[in-house]
This record gives sequence, structure tokens and C-alpha cells, in this order.
Amino acid sequence: IWLAFSPIKQNPLNFVIQKGTELGVQKFFPILSERSVVKEINIERIKKIIVESSEQSNRISVPEIRKIETLKFFLSEFPKDGCLIFCDINCNKNNLKSILSKKIEGPVCILIGPEGDFSESERKLILDLQQANSIILAKNILRAETAALAAITIVNYYLNLSWILKLHQVATGNELIFLNNSALSGTITRVKYCYKNEKVVKIGLKIL
Repeated sequence: IWLAFSPIKQNPLNFVIQKGTELGVQKFFPILSERSVVKEINIERIKKIIVESSEQSNRISVPEIRKIETLKFFLSEFPKDGCLIFCDINCNKNNLKSILSKKIEGPVCILIGPEGDFSESERKLILDLQQANSIILAKNILRAETAALAAITIVNYYLNLSWILKLHQVATGNELIFLNNSALSGTITRVKYCYKNEKVVKIGLKIL
């Protein structure tokens, strides 16, 4: 999961970075838009917060924080095989489950607007992107930090749900193999079980 967001004030931003790291975000993209209130952020301080949060949550991989870039540049460089989840207060639908149930080769990126939301021209620019999917998070207007963490949590849920629905259990005679995806650590574990005395017993664990 990636998170693209318009910079906000220091304390709410620190909270988003900390909790976003704990929830499994792999890359953070601060984006400048027409209505961005905060124009600069302390990248070094954010890196320290990311490292501390990674250690606290036992993450194997440490997320990356990118330098501030414009919305136009971010969209132009967005991976062709990625999926952009645009949290749009002007949208009246939420088909996130359907969007994430499709085969996505690249990253899933959540895009959160600034205070006052994106301008109409920026909104059109986003929606013109082929990889963009517009959804509404709630009927009421959410603060930027609330929207970011709500979106990360919901996306994480549906991504993990899709793993479960893709049949992680493979039966081979008397042996069962379960595949389990861990969103928080960004790893996949392969756990092997077998029947023994009419009980299912774990006999092996491997990190993939």
C-alpha cells in the first residue's frame, strides 16, 4: 500500500506517518496541490518516526518517504499497473471491494486531498488517469488525517479478504498447506500442517 497525501500540520502529520507505518504502508508521497496549506515538511524527522514505528510494530521492511512533488508530476509517474484509490468527497459510491478484487500487479495507492479538497481542475486530472478509482469514505466530511487512516484500514481489510478468498488452503492427501499474508510486516508465511492422531498439527513455518 502507498499513501499519497497533501502535507498537513506537524502533529497530525506525525500521527498519520506513525499509524500508517504500523498499518503497513510501504511508501509515503507528500503531494503539493493548489489548496495545500503546508508547503514544506521535515523529511529527516519523518524518517525517524518511520524507523521508530517500524521497530515498535516489528516490521521487517521500513517504509520510504518521498520528497514533496506536485500532483501533476505524481500522476504522470504513477505506475501503469498500479491502482489509485482516490478518496473523493464529491463521489457518491464506494465499490472498493469490487475494485480490489480485480487482479492488480502494481501498488495500491491511496490519494488524500488537502484541507478544502482538490480543485475542480485537479479532480479532473486525477479522474482522467486510467488507473484512478474514485470512492467516498463517509457521508460526512473527514479531517485529512482521519481520512488517511480510515482509508488505509479499509484497503488493508479488503486486500487481506481477497487473499482469503483466493483459496489459501491446498489439500494434498493427509497434508494441509495454508498461506497467510501479513499486511503489517509485508511478508507472506507458508505454514504446513498435517493430520496426527485425528488432530491438525503444525509441522513447519517458512517466510516467503
